[in-house]
Amino acid sequence: MSITAVRKPKDLDALKTKYQSEQKAVEKRVSVCIGTGCAAKGSRKIYELFQQASRESQANVAIEAKCVGCHGFC
Repeated sequence: MSITAVRKPKDLDALKTKYQSEQKAVEKRVSVCIGTGCAAKGSRKIYELFQQASRESQANVAIEAKCVGCHGFC
């Protein structure tokens, strides 16, 4: 492990850029119920919003939105 000297703000910016480029994408999965009750309450819109957020994400995160049937949690 090597230690990088940070003496100026641009040194810190360079170090930040280096570590961000080495960081792997974090994968997250969001399951959205589209069963009858949830669909009646607008779950399809929630699903669409998660899909939009995954496309527009600037973070190093891979988001997958998935429609699922009722699990009976509500």
